[in-house]
Amino acid sequence: MRPAESHHADVIPAPAEKIFALLVDPQRMSQWLPFCRDVKTKSPGVHKGTRLMVTFPSGITEFEVVDFQVDKTLGWIDRIGRKGSKTFIRLEFAGAMTRISFKEVAEAQGAGAWIKTQLNNRRDPVFSFRAAVQNLRKMVTA
Repeated sequence: MRPAESHHADVIPAPAEKIFALLVDPQRMSQWLPFCRDVKTKSPGVHKGTRLMVTFPSGITEFEVVDFQVDKTLGWIDRIGRKGSKTFIRLEFAGAMTRISFKEVAEAQGAGAWIKTQLNNRRDPVFSFRAAVQNLRKMVTA
């Protein structure tokens, strides 16, 4: 069973530093991450190895930051919930704008989980990406 990958990209009219600051601020994450209600962390600030407890309508999940380069990349792996799924966000200079790209890798943990994901996948990566970009645009222009 191969992991399902999804890639999406767009541009936001703001510098990468401003967007990255929003991405890594646990207090602001619920404002840009679709369906996110709350984010808690035990460490001050986000860096590689940080674990975030994220509340969604379907329950609480734990993200572990596995990729972190200031103003360039942020990536996490789900430790609870969609266990093993990974999300990577990359920011690139694009003139007066920043190109933002999302990559999601959904990895089912076993045959039963894979079948369940194929039959009952309510998560739409395209919707999530578009909503996140729209939310970030609102935040940087406010």
